[in-house]
Amino acid sequence: MHLKSIWYHNVANFERIVSSCPVLEELEIKGRVRYDATVFRVLSRALKKISIESMFSLCDSGSGIVIDAPQLHFLNIDGNLPESFMITNMDSNAKLVLRIPSWCEASNLSSQRSRLHSFLPLISKVKDMSIHQETLQLICEYTKLELLPQFCYMSSLDVTLESSHLKWLPSFLESFPNLKSLTMVSYDDSEERIMNHFSFSHVPQCLLSSLEFVDLKVRIWGLAAEMELVRHFLENSANLKKLALPLHYDAFQIQDDFVKKLLKIPRLSTECEVVFL
Repeated sequence: MHLKSIWYHNVANFERIVSSCPVLEELEIKGRVRYDATVFRVLSRALKKISIESMFSLCDSGSGIVIDAPQLHFLNIDGNLPESFMITNMDSNAKLVLRIPSWCEASNLSSQRSRLHSFLPLISKVKDMSIHQETLQLICEYTKLELLPQFCYMSSLDVTLESSHLKWLPSFLESFPNLKSLTMVSYDDSEERIMNHFSFSHVPQCLLSSLEFVDLKVRIWGLAAEMELVRHFLENSANLKKLALPLHYDAFQIQDDFVKKLLKIPRLSTECEVVFL
């Protein structure tokens, strides 16, 4: 069931719709809530997938979402968080996708920070998460003022980022001490931008103890900064089993040199395999 651009005169009507569909497995709620003090309650024993898109404004007062869905294995949040967010029940292996925008007016910064402060502990037990680049920027800006909670249950993380976000990567990964699989997606191939921001001042705990798979979905051209990024994972990941890299089809000669240099990098893990895609 997809609910788009609906004006909810009474939030109880929404709850009644959901509760009247006992075998409903997929729910999409998309649109703009037009009233303050609106708390949406999603209570279902059958729901497996929920997508919540662009419903709330940072100016909303009293807005909220309550999710009680024990079979839920996929939750997508695309837009601003409501003022309150509660997850009372969902599958322990649920995947979470976050696309929370980072930009907002200065007057709403404190509201955005407050909502993130309340939301992050709620998802600290999620095992699989995908984060959009704007959300990563928002979280990293948040860490300048407050510490992130520890995501000790997180085993798989998919992050889309810009080169400027690399400076935050070590500190960010410190919040995922038991991470096993990391996918990094980036479409920025400017060496100057990468070099200006690239620095690993320390080795995150997950590299030393748990990380087994790294998939670098970046446009590899053989740049020095890219070499340093790959080197960091190979030289510092004690249990790494596989590192996957794409090679750009327009730069075969450069790629050939890059591959030769890369294969000479010492690997801390004796089981590590480098795969070119």
